[in-house]
Amino acid sequence: MWGRWVIVALFFGTDTACAAENVVCANEKDRAVVIAARIADEWPLRDPDTLSEYTRKLGAHLAQALKLARQVDWRLHVVRDRSANGFSVGAGYIYITDGALRFARDEAEFAAIIAHEMGHQLAGHFCNESPSDGGGMFAWIDGIDDFFLAASLAQKDMCVIKA
Repeated sequence: MWGRWVIVALFFGTDTACAAENVVCANEKDRAVVIAARIADEWPLRDPDTLSEYTRKLGAHLAQALKLARQVDWRLHVVRDRSANGFSVGAGYIYITDGALRFARDEAEFAAIIAHEMGHQLAGHFCNESPSDGGGMFAWIDGIDDFFLAASLAQKDMCVIKA
């Protein structure tokens, strides 16, 4: 059942401009490592636990299902947050909130959320000059502080899932 959701999520998350031989762009890894380190320092990530392990295993299963996705070293993390959200920062770093798991009605929908975030990576959205959008998803961001400002503004727009 969840195979249909994954196919739909990957289809809408990728585009034909993605170059199969260059899934991670130049300088992308350096930026992503800096952002991931700051997230680890400042955001409430779940410790290695059942939910984070489940999320990582599901992500690994999805990556194996798509040849192109096998070229990326995926790092999935779960953020302690009730809002239903997921985001990527490049170089295979994906963050999914607790609220996204609560929001998903079943494993298929949770897999679709993860696959959607994988799709951003596979579509080249973290490249400086992505052909799909004329400058990359984060081309307007001048530095790390701008990224966190954007994330903070996005967080305020999220609806909170009540426990």
